[in-house]
Order: sequence, then C-alpha cells, then structure tokens
Amino acid sequence: MYVFSSLMGNRLSGPFPKTLTRMTTLVDLSIEGNRFSGPIPGEIANLKNLTKL
Repeated sequence: MYVFSSLMGNRLSGPFPKTLTRMTTLVDLSIEGNRFSGPIPGEIANLKNLTKL
C-alpha cells in the first residue's frame, strides 16, 4: 500500500517535520502553501518510494 499525502495550504511553520521521513510508503507529498524553514532533512532519502515532493 502506497501513501499520498497533502499538507497544502495549512500555513505550517518551523522546520520540515522529520516525522514525515519515517513514512516509507510515501509516494507523493504536497507541502506547498506552508512556511517551513531550514533545510529538508537528509533522512528524506529514506523515502525510497517518493516520486513527487
């Protein structure tokens, strides 16, 4: 089972949530419309199925 997630337009702020990097079945992650700051964590590489960020 693959997961598609949208966090669009929630005005979330702060660092990119590392919790998302544990969702190894993520295929598509939409984060536009937020105010994340800082770098995307290197753990994002754990998302082997991610095709769209």
